[in-house]
Amino acid sequence: MKYQAKIVLENKNNSHTLAFDRIQQISNGRKLDILEVGCSTGYFGEALIAHKHQVWGVEPNAIAAEQARKLLAYVHTGYIEDFFENHNHARFDVIVFGDVLEHLVDPAQVLANCKNHLKSDGRVVASIPNVAHIAIRAMLLEGRWDYSDLGILDRTHLKFFTCTSLIKLFADAGYEVKSIDPVRISAEQVDELCKLNLSRESIATAARFAKDTHGYDFQYVVTAKPAAADIYNAAENTENPGVEGLRIVCLVHAAESSLVDIRLRNPLNRWTTQQGGSVRIVSIFEHTMHDLDWGDVFIFQRDSSEYAISVIRQLKAAGKKVVFEIDDLLLKLPPFLAHHQPAIKKNGQFIIAALRAADAVSVSTPELAEQIASYNKKIVITPNYSESLAVTSRQFDAKPEKIKLIVASSDKVLIEFIVEPLRQIQEEFGTEIIGIGPPSKTLTDCGISTRHVENMPHKEFKAFLASLDNTIGIIPLDASLFSSCKSAVKYFDYATAGIPVICSNVLPYKAHLQSEVTGILAENTTQDWYQAIKKLILSTERRSVIAANAKHYVQQNCNLDASAGAWQELIESLSVDIEKRHLKKISPLSNRWQFLKSVKWVARHLFRFASYVKAYSTYKNHGLSGLVRRLKRV
Repeated sequence: MKYQAKIVLENKNNSHTLAFDRIQQISNGRKLDILEVGCSTGYFGEALIAHKHQVWGVEPNAIAAEQARKLLAYVHTGYIEDFFENHNHARFDVIVFGDVLEHLVDPAQVLANCKNHLKSDGRVVASIPNVAHIAIRAMLLEGRWDYSDLGILDRTHLKFFTCTSLIKLFADAGYEVKSIDPVRISAEQVDELCKLNLSRESIATAARFAKDTHGYDFQYVVTAKPAAADIYNAAENTENPGVEGLRIVCLVHAAESSLVDIRLRNPLNRWTTQQGGSVRIVSIFEHTMHDLDWGDVFIFQRDSSEYAISVIRQLKAAGKKVVFEIDDLLLKLPPFLAHHQPAIKKNGQFIIAALRAADAVSVSTPELAEQIASYNKKIVITPNYSESLAVTSRQFDAKPEKIKLIVASSDKVLIEFIVEPLRQIQEEFGTEIIGIGPPSKTLTDCGISTRHVENMPHKEFKAFLASLDNTIGIIPLDASLFSSCKSAVKYFDYATAGIPVICSNVLPYKAHLQSEVTGILAENTTQDWYQAIKKLILSTERRSVIAANAKHYVQQNCNLDASAGAWQELIESLSVDIEKRHLKKISPLSNRWQFLKSVKWVARHLFRFASYVKAYSTYKNHGLSGLVRRLKRV
């Protein structure tokens, strides 16, 4: 009974929740007959029963089976093979394997037998750990393969799977895989969970040299249905995420940036697990001719250059598809962002050229789509989102001076209209104010006592938010055209972190918030901001209810699946014929463009300390010849 757990359906990065959601999707409001293999004490079945399904269980542990019997309609004490033999006529809408297949001697045969016990259009839903997680790769770098009491290397596991071999398991058993949902957690979390005792250096090395996008997949939740024998061929299963499909190459300025994570890496990785295909994210300064030949669809992000336009033209001449991704109204900057104006003035013509040349344009909001509609006929909204967190901020009774207000921005933002309200609140209640990024300096310069925190990567920012109990998010925004075209991603992040927010009553926030329900919308006046902040400081209940409502809204409406789905719509609209990819070869760049690319690469890395660290690491691990080979790839 070591895998007994409590079902928390709000946590979407969890195999139980993902399996539950897929079953609800299958049910489409119908009552299902479900068989749960390895039902333990019945805790997962209980959650299904609460939604009117009938659940039978199979459990070899007699003590656990006895407890499950109090909850489920019927429980067989024994193994799944015995159950099938003794219940030949039993049929189910769904058969669930929650971390069970890896414990079986012959999981393919068990899956094949399941087909005799599924109703018409029945499904198998299974969760299976990924042995190719970065943490396991790091352990192998240390020359170890150590079993543990639970997790990926549970000592009772008889089989081990990667994403690809898992797909093959189902294909060999005669199934068509309809979806794969990954549970993603960091190497550090796996290290702690499984007590692997990994060194930081091993983890960093494994992550650096990983060639695929599945390194942080801890588990997979697979939904599959029996394939029609007369038409099924595993190699032709185009819906199967394990079969290579469309190839996407993202050519970006900084492949390691949070912007790339939010807009491209995360949603496209989710797209690969849902739809199949492969994604590469490469610096535009470091791509190779092989990258250009390999890809079917090329995504250029945000800004552009003369060199980028040359590559776009080269790709289109070869029949490749090009998408330009932009999430800000960069061509119409407001006065307070004048420090970006020189760069926009320099590259604005190339942004316009890229917008016009692209086969499609990806944007984050309807307002932004409207503003750039004159440059391209095919503009698709790929919305921003926020992923759920396992641990979130809490709201509980506390004195006003123990409440924290947080103001964060990665760039300059107009906050003058909240300075006086914050001053009054601090003088009246002694409330702590936390400033992240540029707003911190502005508040300090205005004489407001502010705890300064430097800007940080997006993942760290979300973790930081979740660590702050009794916190209120302050999200001011002006009413300029530029700001109205932005997305509400900051609100999404606060909501999933469990923090109630007060936002300016302007777009994009008023498009998402229901004031006093999922947040508070404040007019940009001293009185309105002061009253809104005071309300939340003095009411634990109000903070708690708003935080819970906001979290639910974002999880249901602004999630990663929605963004991945929008990317799928965009990709489908391009009508790419991957069967003809061998006909689409790229001509080598002219000497001029090769030289320009090299100059830009040198300029980018010359003053970056991290580049010297990477070069030294390459030299240390591969010698001078290895470093030379690496540089020749540029």
